[in-house]
Amino acid sequence: MISPARAHAWQERLQKGEVVQLRAAVQAGRSPGEYLIPTAVIPGRDRAKEILYSCHLDHPSPGANDNASGCAGILEVARTLNRLVKEGRLPQPERTLRFIWPCEVECTISLLNARPEFAERTLAAIHLDMIGGRTETTKGVLRVEGSPPSSPSLVDDVAFALTRWVNRQTFAFADSGSGDWPLIDPEGTRDALQAKVGGFSEGSDHQVWAEGSWRTPIIYVSDWPDRYIHTNRDVPENLDATKMKRAIFIAAASGWYLANVGQDEVPVLAAAMENEALERKAAARRSPNPNAVQFAQAAETEEAASLARFGLVGPQSTADAPPAHIEGVVYRRKPNPKGR
Repeated sequence: MISPARAHAWQERLQKGEVVQLRAAVQAGRSPGEYLIPTAVIPGRDRAKEILYSCHLDHPSPGANDNASGCAGILEVARTLNRLVKEGRLPQPERTLRFIWPCEVECTISLLNARPEFAERTLAAIHLDMIGGRTETTKGVLRVEGSPPSSPSLVDDVAFALTRWVNRQTFAFADSGSGDWPLIDPEGTRDALQAKVGGFSEGSDHQVWAEGSWRTPIIYVSDWPDRYIHTNRDVPENLDATKMKRAIFIAAASGWYLANVGQDEVPVLAAAMENEALERKAAARRSPNPNAVQFAQAAETEEAASLARFGLVGPQSTADAPPAHIEGVVYRRKPNPKGR
């Protein structure tokens, strides 16, 4: 770790054509110790199945957006849902809600290898990493992404549908000044959210849960880009309380739905999944990749099979299912957003 001032001085010398040589002395060793990962649960009726919320704690001070925002976000989800359950305003969830605060990537890898029962219990992981940058300051846009295209799941459709609903609600409020669900904070902006929905990108703990060793369906809520990431200018003044509130709502609502979805909801859920599949097929037909249509058809089969992960049985036909408004999602491979 070096100061920005020293780094800029070296960059100026390099731009002038100078050769800069650095010498480092490393003192390394091993000693007894451990890294404790805080975790908490809202117990469900089924303690063997969990919906897991994750963030990551480790970044140099100040790290307000990356990632104090995500850590505060899942804490707020836990605090709010726990209070609503205790007050009887929400029932005890059917499946357990778990919250963990690990260090980024390495701790999640260690946790899942040392305690594989975490992955065995987890039906879906919701990861929050940078959720609150004020757009005009950081130039970041909230993104809600899902599992890799090779692991399609109903989990993605739930998050995508909720995010598009929030987009519509907040746009209506920004357009008219009134709305049923503006989701604004007194200390935040009053802008439309305009979150980008769909796709998959790497760069944080969600990729560990999603990789082939575990194949856990994931929801990734993340603000990108952020021009102040990993600098001493990632400060609380850069955050938008309204954007954070909306990101937290999307995460909380997605997790609560997944913790409670039952067979009665399958007709509506299946209709939403079918609409999502139609959009993927349409995107595949526009793709220059000759295998795109075949891949989209295989994804539809896998996504239907993902109902069984939640103990659900799909309908024989979705022809009689209630209509569901699901806008298009194009799965795409994007550059690694955090430079790793």
